[in-house]
Amino acid sequence: YSLIDSQHEKYSALEKALPELLSLNSKYSVTPQMRVFEGKNGLIRMMEDTLTTKTELLCWADVSLASETLLRDYYPEYVKKKVASKIWLKGIFNYGKKALEYKRKGTEEYREVYLIPNDKFPFKNEINIYDDKVSIISHSDGIGVIIQNQAVADTQKSIFEFAFEYAKEVE
Repeated sequence: YSLIDSQHEKYSALEKALPELLSLNSKYSVTPQMRVFEGKNGLIRMMEDTLTTKTELLCWADVSLASETLLRDYYPEYVKKKVASKIWLKGIFNYGKKALEYKRKGTEEYREVYLIPNDKFPFKNEINIYDDKVSIISHSDGIGVIIQNQAVADTQKSIFEFAFEYAKEVE
């Protein structure tokens, strides 16, 4: 029994398994991939993931929730990284002091924001849409999920763009 025979058996086994492996890849390439994050470090990892975007960042949020909870010390650093990477953000934010500040700093921080009434349209979580991903963060619960699927992201982008146009009118 030689080394060549052993390698030949491995290649044969791999050859036999290849169709099944390819079918799994095909199946999972359209199945949404989901990752769950918990606690401050998990939420920071989620926010850092948005900084990898090759597209603009679309965001629904009550920014006061984010700035008052787990990430209050992290957000200024995040904004600096986003600006350094020249990532443009389009946002629909609930009206509030922090949201007004973000709106005022819009151009310098690569952001176009429209504010909507908190009482009529309250946001209890933050949603970021970018590339082929949708991230949903519940700041008050310290949990979040990133869903990675092009069809899901494209649909969420369309819904966001529709609402963004409406938000311009509401503001």
